[in-house]
Amino acid sequence: MQDESETGKLAIPELAVQTPSQLQFISEVESALARTSERPCYRVDTSCNVAVLVLNRPRRCNAFSLEMLTLLRDELNELKAREDIDGLMIVGKGNAFCSGLDLDEAMQPGVAGGDPPGLEMVRLVVEILRQIMTQRQYVVAVGQRVARGGGAALMCLADYKIVDIPFTLAFPEAKLGFDSSLLRPFLSRLVGPRDYKTLCSGTPVNSWSAKKMGLVDEVTKTEELVVKVGLRCYFFGDIMKSVRSLNMRDRDEFLPSRQELKDAVELHWRSWSSPKAQKRIREFLDGKR
Repeated sequence: MQDESETGKLAIPELAVQTPSQLQFISEVESALARTSERPCYRVDTSCNVAVLVLNRPRRCNAFSLEMLTLLRDELNELKAREDIDGLMIVGKGNAFCSGLDLDEAMQPGVAGGDPPGLEMVRLVVEILRQIMTQRQYVVAVGQRVARGGGAALMCLADYKIVDIPFTLAFPEAKLGFDSSLLRPFLSRLVGPRDYKTLCSGTPVNSWSAKKMGLVDEVTKTEELVVKVGLRCYFFGDIMKSVRSLNMRDRDEFLPSRQELKDAVELHWRSWSSPKAQKRIREFLDGKR
C-alpha cells in the first residue's frame, strides 16, 4: 500500500495522547486567538515552527477589508523568506473563518478619480489566493462556522482544512448578480464539473458535503477545533517538509497564469459594476442593516 505521505497527503492517525509539545502548541494557539489587537490581521510565531495568522474582524465575521487584505498579502510575502517556519495556520477570530469581501467598503467610490476600493480588493484577493498556492510553508486552514466568497476560496486552497460541524461554505457571487469568473481559475482545479456548478450557483454546502467534495479534510465539534489542531501538531515536523515539496509540484501544475487571473479580475469587475449587480448588492446590504 502506498503511504499517503508519498502522495502529497498526510496520513492522520487518531491521537489519544497529548504530548507536551502538542499541549504547548494548543496553549500558544489559544493565546494567539485571545490576543487583543487593533490590526485586522496579525501573526503569531509559535515555538513549534508554525506561524498563526489570525483574521481579526470578528464583528464583521472577519470580512476582507482593504487593510486586512494588504496586511495578509504582506505577511504571506514575509513568511516566504522564513526558512525557520515550516507550517502556517490561518484561523478567524470569533464565530467565522471569513465571510468574503466587506461589501460596504467595496461599494465605496474611488478617491480623486482613482480605482474604487472594490476593484483593488478583488485584485488583492486573487493575488493572495495565488500566494497560498505558492507558499513555501504547509498551510492549514481552521474553518469555524462560515466561509464565503474569497474567504471560502482562501480556506479551500490550503493544504489541510479542518472545520467544525455547523460550518457552512458558500460562493454567493451568482446570487448577488455578478459573474463567478473570479473563482474559475481556482475552484475548477479543486472539484469536478458537477460540484463546480453547484458551488458557483451560490448553493451553501455544509461540513460533510464540503468533505465529500474534497474541499475539507477533517470535521470536528466546535469545542474540539483548537484541540484537534493541536493534536495534529506533529504535522509541523520533518514529515511536513517532504509533503510540502510534493504539494509544491502539484501546485505548479495547476497554478493559474497571471494572464488568466488578470482576465478573470476584469470580467468579474465588469459584472460587479453592472446595474443588476449593484442593485442586488445594495438590497443585500439594506437587508443586513
